[in-house]
Amino acid sequence: MKYHFETVLPPPGASFSTELNTGPVLDCLFHVHPECELTLVESGFGTRFIGSSLEPFSELDLVLIGGMVPHHYLTRAADSTGPEWSRTRTVKFLPGFCGKDLLDRPEAAALRTLFGEAGRGLHVPPEHVPGLLGPLRSLFDLEGLPKLLKLLEILDAIARLPLRSLNPAPPTEAAPPPDERLNRVLGFIHRRL
Repeated sequence: MKYHFETVLPPPGASFSTELNTGPVLDCLFHVHPECELTLVESGFGTRFIGSSLEPFSELDLVLIGGMVPHHYLTRAADSTGPEWSRTRTVKFLPGFCGKDLLDRPEAAALRTLFGEAGRGLHVPPEHVPGLLGPLRSLFDLEGLPKLLKLLEILDAIARLPLRSLNPAPPTEAAPPPDERLNRVLGFIHRRL
């Protein structure tokens, strides 16, 4: 199956991106990017494609995937109940967003393991999601170092949970090379916004 290569551009002065998406449907292409992605579905339901996994999702679905894992969330317009029916919070980051030296520290062992397993796609059991809602929502209101520290806190909490792998093994299919011309254009637009 073919997928789109997405270029993720964190805001200026940031090492990762946060996206709050609201709309009548969850609208994204089947795509890949080098960044890990943590996605919380706050409202809406549909079908989630992560690597070779195909499962239904609904409110409070929380998934972490590694870089270059093909993924897509599909909702149907016929199910939508209004202009804000679908709401997701997404965090995209490279594993070294906090510095490779930090990940080499013994205290970061749980994060190293988490990032290594994220290539399978990791689902947070529903009973553990309510405890992560406050920190995840506050992440979107923070700036600077407090935002970085909050993401580390969230990832550390997730790393200590009994996560369910969505795929038996990380994907082995090579992702398509990025379109360098398109990446230059997107970078130019991003710098001008």
